[in-house]
Amino acid sequence: MKRRSLKTAVSVPSLAVLIAGIIIMVVIVGSVSSSSANDLTDRLISSRVNEYSNKFEALCMDAYSVARSLAPTLDDLATDT
Repeated sequence: MKRRSLKTAVSVPSLAVLIAGIIIMVVIVGSVSSSSANDLTDRLISSRVNEYSNKFEALCMDAYSVARSLAPTLDDLATDT
């Protein structure tokens, strides 16, 4: 009877410490991975915003160039009528 209670006295605290350690590790790994995911998401969003901003700027410059090159022609057409 004493032998069984000794096993229980050793096993239950060991199991409790093991479960607590697993829970702590899961929480730590979860928080680290969440932080890493947030950082990677921020970087991805920033790079996409910069890419689209550069494309929009190039499109605006092209539109300005077309408008500037057509302005004298349109001005001539307007004065001829």
